[in-house]
Amino acid sequence: MNNKQIIYSIEDFKFLKNLEDNWLGILKDYYSIESKLEQWFEKNLHDGGWTVFSIYGSEYQSDHKRRWFLPNGQSIAQNVNLVPFTDKVLQTIPKLKAAGFSKLQAGKVISPHVGYQHKHFLRCHLGLQIPKGNLGLDVGGETIKWRQGKCVVFDDKYEHSAYNFTTEDRVVLLVDFEP
Repeated sequence: MNNKQIIYSIEDFKFLKNLEDNWLGILKDYYSIESKLEQWFEKNLHDGGWTVFSIYGSEYQSDHKRRWFLPNGQSIAQNVNLVPFTDKVLQTIPKLKAAGFSKLQAGKVISPHVGYQHKHFLRCHLGLQIPKGNLGLDVGGETIKWRQGKCVVFDDKYEHSAYNFTTEDRVVLLVDFEP
């Protein structure tokens, strides 16, 4: 392992406090769109237990062989309109590149993978629905435990995976931004 930082303190990003301060309103928006979640398109990373609802930067393109996730920072109009409270909070994030809700179903795993390699982004997870028990996020050899209403920040260039060995679903607001 090199000396690069992998996991960050939210104290390094004061604007993330606004996410934590507004987590209950964001959770309410999540409940309003929960039925609209779709499976994450990289099916090799999960067995159907990872669903998402994209709000910013999640435009898909096809090259007839694969689909690409584009962190372009643009809102997805039809989705932003469904989560106005969350959108208002997300607009306070400088250099926002992508955002959306991510649900990992009970008993499911997201396989190890790396994120964007072409540009430096940090990923924030705001814990919205965090069951008690055996669940976590492994990043670069370290395990992070989510907490409801709290943010965790990591460099997604490093290999990471998630697991939820509880009997309830885990939900986070995923936010990618340039440091």
